[in-house]
Amino acid sequence: MGCPIGRKAPTYVEKRDEKRVSRSERRVSDVVKQARIDSRAEQSAWHYLQLSLYFSDKKERLSTRTFLLYVEQHDLRFRLLRVADVGVSLPLQYVTLLVTYLIIMLQFGKLIDQHLYTT
Repeated sequence: MGCPIGRKAPTYVEKRDEKRVSRSERRVSDVVKQARIDSRAEQSAWHYLQLSLYFSDKKERLSTRTFLLYVEQHDLRFRLLRVADVGVSLPLQYVTLLVTYLIIMLQFGKLIDQHLYTT
């Protein structure tokens, strides 16, 4: 079977280059999305850690400083089963999910109560 008129069939090298570009573009977009998601939670955690440097106990200050140095050098996020991001923002995401679930259940409860009283 031939190629459609006016089009040239891509060679193996062109297909390979397209795969490389698309993979690298996906990696860059994933990094940008992840940075947007975790930036707020990480900033609030970072500010809390900086404030905790003023503890009166010398051991706590030392442990906080060493933890801050470690965080600056290493990223504390990781992907769980290549699906879910586990990091500083996980508790905030959990609370958001819980509140959303609660609101939806309250709305369904009101709908069911109205339906029972009208019939």
